[in-house]
Amino acid sequence: MLIDKKQIARQFSRAAPQYDQAAIVQNKMADALFARVTELPDEPKRVLDLGCGTGYLTTKIAEKYPYSDLVGLDIAGGMLGYAHKLLKVDADLSISMPRPTFVQADIEALPIATDSCDLVISNAALQWTNFAVVLEEIERVLLPGGHCLVSTFMCGTLQEWHKALARVGLNLSHTMPGQKFFEQSVIDAGLDLIETEPQEYCVPHDSAAELLRSTKEVGATNAQPERRKGLMGKEGYRNILQSLEKEFDGANYYSRYHSLYLLIRK
Repeated sequence: MLIDKKQIARQFSRAAPQYDQAAIVQNKMADALFARVTELPDEPKRVLDLGCGTGYLTTKIAEKYPYSDLVGLDIAGGMLGYAHKLLKVDADLSISMPRPTFVQADIEALPIATDSCDLVISNAALQWTNFAVVLEEIERVLLPGGHCLVSTFMCGTLQEWHKALARVGLNLSHTMPGQKFFEQSVIDAGLDLIETEPQEYCVPHDSAAELLRSTKEVGATNAQPERRKGLMGKEGYRNILQSLEKEFDGANYYSRYHSLYLLIRK
């Protein structure tokens, strides 16, 4: 699957100002991922947060492990701007306490030394990448015996939204792989797949317009190079609303997300 990385950076930088308020599911996934992190036997010395966004999960890691060397990495500069604000370190803190470092970079080409991290985490980000390539990078930067904890969206996410768009001939959404693909990719990368767990989330909406707005506010648009370019316009907007209304046919509106948690070891 080809990804337009410049488009990824643009759409998530645009989404940054309202992302934390709109990312209901993403934050729930981060909470669940963090709970899994705390179950690991050893306190990590160096943690790499891939696709850290505005720093919601990075903050939790920093508070739990204040003396760990923590690096947050994201391709969207707008997201990192908010992460800097969220994780601003008070001047009163001891200078011996490592400060979180933020790096704007491509997850598929990590500017991180080989065998340097004992924990890599990633929440709701790797569905926007070439997963096989990312796994090669994760395998490279992890220390032997190190762990990687991933939560990602998979196929079935926003299925009703996809159907509504298809009905009006628009291709504005991003397609995602299924569970077997993610699991097999881990095995193919030579990593140990310790645990997988699928999870479904459902977010209610008051109207088709609110559903459409919430999808846009978390950056969930199409990042494929062959996507239709340009604004949809007022007519396109009306067509999508009408299609969503037809899809739900008077029933309650909702956004359904299918996620997958992966515990990986090198």
